[in-house]
Amino acid sequence: MEYENLTNLDIACKKCLTKVLRPQLYTVIHPWLSTASNKEKRQVLDLTKIATGRVHVSAQNATTVNVFGKTTPFNHNHQSLDRVQSEIQMKQCNDDDINGPLEKRRLHFKDYEPTPSGASVNHYFSLNNSPLKKEPYSKLLNSKAQQQLESWQSHSYHNDHFKRAEVVQTLRNLDRAINVLPTYTEHLARNPKLASGPRAHALHQFSMKEDYVPPMRRIESAPEVIKEAAGEDPEVVKIKQPGGYRVELTDTSKIQFLKNYERSRTCKVTMMGGSGAYQSTYTGSYPDWTAAMAK
Repeated sequence: MEYENLTNLDIACKKCLTKVLRPQLYTVIHPWLSTASNKEKRQVLDLTKIATGRVHVSAQNATTVNVFGKTTPFNHNHQSLDRVQSEIQMKQCNDDDINGPLEKRRLHFKDYEPTPSGASVNHYFSLNNSPLKKEPYSKLLNSKAQQQLESWQSHSYHNDHFKRAEVVQTLRNLDRAINVLPTYTEHLARNPKLASGPRAHALHQFSMKEDYVPPMRRIESAPEVIKEAAGEDPEVVKIKQPGGYRVELTDTSKIQFLKNYERSRTCKVTMMGGSGAYQSTYTGSYPDWTAAMAK
């Protein structure tokens, strides 16, 4: 994963997941990042702020325990889910100060899940009704993150429906990603040669997760890390031969990159870059003049 060109959002999201998830679930980070959208990654950053205690929570207000076993502040007026859903869809008056926030709640509730149902309504308001430890996705969090999230669930502002619904959505997405990961039995079924004989190599390969983890997406503008060329690829072998650096129209982007690199490394012509040290376009355009003057 260190050889991939990750964005700043990917790196921050990876660090946040290592702080929130249990250590035995770190294997889901790579495949989840390769398929998640930018919106889902930003939701992970917001979840980590809550789970690490960086969101202010006041536990001084009087609380009570509801019928589901969840701690709820006294100043929160609980409403049934059908009552809340009907009020979202109801137009109370023609005042924009009232209809504006109501329209935002309506659109957020509509886009929460592709197919609205009774289960989607229950998930949308689950943090206001049921305690976190009773939900199936609570097993994803480590002990510290779970305690901080339970404190935020019980003592924070309960009418912040957007943030509470996004927290549930993020945890459910991670839970689905963990459930689809292949098990050790499926790993042996896909690799019959590893099923016979000592299992040490099979366990090591299963821990590496190299046979099914998809690669991270690349950014077209980012430079590619130079790797050693495989000897069995005939196109790569021809690059080392005389005249093999000439770029063809049918070459792939990787072959074009290797040919241009070979040309700039071996050519003696000044306009081609010469045979000096290989440098990036940014370094060539903006050299470090302070270092030259210091010498």
